[in-house]
Amino acid sequence: MNNSVRVSVIMPVYNDYKFLESAINSILTQSFKDYELIICNDGSSNKECLNILAKYRSNEKVIILDNENNLGLPKSLNRCIDVASGKYIARMDGDDISLVDRLETEVCFLDENHDIDAVSSFASIIDEFDVCNGSIKYPLCPTFKQVLEGSKFVHPASMFRKEALLDVGCYRTDLLSTKGRCEDYDLWCRLYEKKHNCCNIDSVLIFYREEQNSYRKRSKISYKYNYLVKLEWRKKFKHLKPSFKSIFIAFLHWILPEKISFYFHKKKVEKKVKKSL
Repeated sequence: MNNSVRVSVIMPVYNDYKFLESAINSILTQSFKDYELIICNDGSSNKECLNILAKYRSNEKVIILDNENNLGLPKSLNRCIDVASGKYIARMDGDDISLVDRLETEVCFLDENHDIDAVSSFASIIDEFDVCNGSIKYPLCPTFKQVLEGSKFVHPASMFRKEALLDVGCYRTDLLSTKGRCEDYDLWCRLYEKKHNCCNIDSVLIFYREEQNSYRKRSKISYKYNYLVKLEWRKKFKHLKPSFKSIFIAFLHWILPEKISFYFHKKKVEKKVKKSL
């Protein structure tokens, strides 16, 4: 492992195993070679997950951190950032697939655009069978108002200047962010709050996985805290007059019976897929 690399790819893992090897290999086969892959094993107990991670512990490109207990996504991400040596920090999840030129494209973009501190891209949506069901496309240069209304970036496709992440304190680790599963939304809001410029590349650089039962990943309590985080940001920047549609939806998911909440979230995912076809 080199003492310093240009890109540190950070990947939190907690009992992921079905698509983990594909996710890791999509980074190890990148056209851009000056990187390190930092995986934080967040107290996983699943044997298949642990066996997969064991295969990569001797790889010179891979650093595996082990949390004794399950600390949660934000703290695991911050631990990766703490040991990262790269100028740029790239996010990656344990079930998505980065296209072979993802890192190269994002590095070139940030190298050429010194006024941009974070970048993401469009994404193709795949299911558990690797079948492409559509795409996700956001505005190329989202406004702060748009970001307040709901994150306008595919987070596992994002790359940041490390200095920008340090400037905003990295990922928020309090109860609201952790329980609300909205550490990405909160991070983008804080980047905009501190006047960091962020944008999207108009190319698909990642296969973003949406399984048929992915809507079940959120619990009732997560919707409650998700609502509270979004409400907090809207109150802080109410002068921008952001739409309250997404926060109203989060509130409904919190108060509605779980079966109804799951039904509407599933329909939302299906609508997103159909709209992008």
